Amino acid sequence: MGVVGRRGASTVRSGVSRGRPAGSRLPRRLLSTLAMMALALATASCTATSAGVGSPESPCFLALPAAKSAVHGRGHFSGVRYLTGDQLATALRSGPAGRRAVPAVLDAQRASGICAVAYRGRYRRGGVVQSWPTGGRRVSRIAVVVVRQKDGTVLVTMLFEREPIGFVRVFPSLGKTPSLHLR
Repeated sequence: MGVVGRRGASTVRSGVSRGRPAGSRLPRRLLSTLAMMALALATASCTATSAGVGSPESPCFLALPAAKSAVHGRGHFSGVRYLTGDQLATALRSGPAGRRAVPAVLDAQRASGICAVAYRGRYRRGGVVQSWPTGGRRVSRIAVVVVRQKDGTVLVTMLFEREPIGFVRVFPSLGKTPSLHLR
């Protein structure tokens, strides 16, 4: 069966397209499918590792309500730090303010993950949950609430004049009251 060309001449189709052999479509489809699968795998692996807040302090996100409750919602969120009880005890004992006593509850949580959440304000020993130290200053400017990460239990609220360790401000909008301009 012939096909009429431009000038009226009859040409016969051979079933082979110009420029490519008939079997070349399969490898291209296979290559494009493999490329799409590789892209999907790469995207999925990136997403799985970055699905959290994006820092080592991510596990502490769920500990924040317990910490805020321990200071009765007073003061301003200053920062958070995820570490083990042993790491926090070591940091307190060798911190910039010199050698400090450490609450016994931290020694009991040596390998457990804990969240240390810092707040700035005016805190009295009896005005926070599980206050420590029990003696010393009557009013302190920093409250560090130690929360066990696995179950959200407040272990101790330590009161200081200065932050005893560095804290990360992962959640920058926490502690700030949004300004509402209503008319």
